[in-house]
Amino acid sequence: MVQQAYRLQGSATRVMKKSTIAGWLILVIFLFGLAEIGSYAVLKFTPQLKTYVYTPPEVSEDADSAYLADRHPVLGWSTANTLKKNADERGARLSPANETFGDIASCVDVYGDSFAFGAEATDEQAWANVLAKQLGCRVDNYGVGGYGVGQALLRFEQNINKRPPANTVILTLYPDNLVRNINQWRYLLTRNPLAFKPAFYVDGETMKLAPLFDGDHDAFLAVTADPAMHLPAETYLPGAPSLRAPVKAGFPYSLTIASLALKLIEGFRVYDGDVRSNFYNHPSYYDTADGPSDEKKQVARYIISRFAEKCSDLSSLPGASSSSCLILNCCISKRCPARMTWRG
Repeated sequence: MVQQAYRLQGSATRVMKKSTIAGWLILVIFLFGLAEIGSYAVLKFTPQLKTYVYTPPEVSEDADSAYLADRHPVLGWSTANTLKKNADERGARLSPANETFGDIASCVDVYGDSFAFGAEATDEQAWANVLAKQLGCRVDNYGVGGYGVGQALLRFEQNINKRPPANTVILTLYPDNLVRNINQWRYLLTRNPLAFKPAFYVDGETMKLAPLFDGDHDAFLAVTADPAMHLPAETYLPGAPSLRAPVKAGFPYSLTIASLALKLIEGFRVYDGDVRSNFYNHPSYYDTADGPSDEKKQVARYIISRFAEKCSDLSSLPGASSSSCLILNCCISKRCPARMTWRG
């Protein structure tokens, strides 16, 4: 009887242990599921996180076809419709001052991004138009919003093969151009899925130019599924070590949230100002806490050097006179990189 009682007690103890383990497993699974649902909801319904987390964009075939028909065939943008609305027959920004001078040779040509273009200013207020009125001669503004210096260089090279350059050529620089130079797909930085561009990149000991992505909708879907396979010059691939690169989204979503938290923490620093200490992000062109990557600086130096070489040869072009070139740094913040200027 005693032995039977002990056996019954032992069986009851084993059942209780199994029940306890099963209960803990159920609790862990429940908590994990709750964490996954919460993490997924945060990633799905927090628009502020879209810049930091990569999810393949949803683009219809019709929208993709419309983009392919409208885009610039070499540079990506400005698009054909934009040029029709906002540019003259040369492709320069509409300028009331230039209209008074007519179809004559320009005295100044301007290249660069939105700072060159004069974003948020009317055609009358744009600085290139004001400069034309001050100088009393035509100033052609070829600046385009969102351009990297690489795109500006390529547009400059296209134009000087079409018509004699101006006596003075201005190229504007802005720190974020360092980022744009080595980015092929703007979606990885701005979440605009239909915005591809050419980009220079380092391949061993040589510098190469990856042309504008050119593919049908199936090819586009392949890019969204695996950007690294199709974009050789892209630096900000999902999961890349750069501070600007998005993290990969996927199951387990709680791990995605943890990776995102680490990425955001890494992207902050304590900045000692003149008066007090503040908590600041690293500058946008930083890849690590130590600054821009070597490749980013190498590509920027190559682009500037190539622009300088082209400028030095302008006077040898048919119909060209003696020309001078100016690189204008548009950054006035204390956190800007060292000023880069060149005159020739």
